[in-house]
Amino acid sequence: MTMGTARALLATLVMTGLGGCAGLEAPSDTVPTPDAGPLTMQCGTLSAAFENRGDQPVLAVAGERYPLTPVRSASGARYEAVGDSGTTFWNKGDRARLTLNGEPRPVCLSPGAVARPFEASGNEPFWRVELDDGTLTLERPGKASVTGPFRWHSQSASVSRGTVSLNGGEAEVTVRHEACQDSMSGMPHPRQVAIAWQGRTLSGCGGDPARLLRGGTWIVDDLPGRGIIDGSRMSVTFLEDGRLTGMASCNRYMGVYRLTGEGLTIRRPASTLKACAPALMDQEQRFLERLRAVQHFRLAKGGLLELVGADGTLVRLHRQSVPSVYTDG
Repeated sequence: MTMGTARALLATLVMTGLGGCAGLEAPSDTVPTPDAGPLTMQCGTLSAAFENRGDQPVLAVAGERYPLTPVRSASGARYEAVGDSGTTFWNKGDRARLTLNGEPRPVCLSPGAVARPFEASGNEPFWRVELDDGTLTLERPGKASVTGPFRWHSQSASVSRGTVSLNGGEAEVTVRHEACQDSMSGMPHPRQVAIAWQGRTLSGCGGDPARLLRGGTWIVDDLPGRGIIDGSRMSVTFLEDGRLTGMASCNRYMGVYRLTGEGLTIRRPASTLKACAPALMDQEQRFLERLRAVQHFRLAKGGLLELVGADGTLVRLHRQSVPSVYTDG
């Protein structure tokens, strides 16, 4: 199998429950079963690897290996874990939908791909673009929006480049697959974007900030106040439907979160009612209070996540090396 074939197969591998995949059709009798692997895609913060050698497809994700069986699909290739209908894998094009134990994960993308629709924006002067279905639209205050046909001409794990025809002139679009912080709001985004058009370059950020949070589980490294009790565990998992769950030290908790253009807020984190040692219960309450105070997030060196309150205090977390399948949140 050539490298080009492998990349083509990789572009059709894994799927999650984001709206960008709503175009997948209902099952039919067609069951493509490509012979390839291992091939890896990125589902938010979670990596998923698909392998199909011989007659047994396997999905490796979240520290587990799932033997798969093909099921009917109108297009692409759809699989279900053997004995577990709540774990499914449905690929189409360069993205895929993945559900683990009934929980949908973020859209899974092959190296170099971007989620669709893809939005990006920048400041000074403000501009905004939306890319979807081979068409790019550029908007600027006080000027009519311009739309033109777009095509990628190179895509890799580090950078993707494309061109669009706008008002009879060609614009070069460069998307770097690196985190980017909005120069006005401070909001992190998963992509750096530059558009060279009419003798100038528009620079900004693109992609859904939620992809930087969702997919796996985050483990608390540092809590303001008195540190962390040895052997205790506090975790945060951002689910696809706006729910938040995890361990608070003694009890599990659930809440809701909201991402806006300005920041991140967490509401109603409520825990179960198991009793533990007083010190552990005190740490749990401090953690939940910090979650309620969060106003935005940022990424730090080493892949750390910082949840920041209005007073600048923060909860620092690292990404779990083998992401939880939401057994502890």
